Amino acid sequence: MMMKKEGKILDMSVIPHYQVSPEISGIYDYHKLAPLVDRVTLMTYEWYKTTLFF
Repeated sequence: MMMKKEGKILDMSVIPHYQVSPEISGIYDYHKLAPLVDRVTLMTYEWYKTTLFF
């Protein structure tokens, strides 16, 4: 990759496939992305539902 020749790395942030609908998590094919990036970061935000009053 040209970026490596310039001393740069490519980091991609993805959502985990855990407790996420396939329609959402399916947009990331980890096996196809792996050869293209140097590092993968999993976005592991806390997901919770709160009661909202409108």
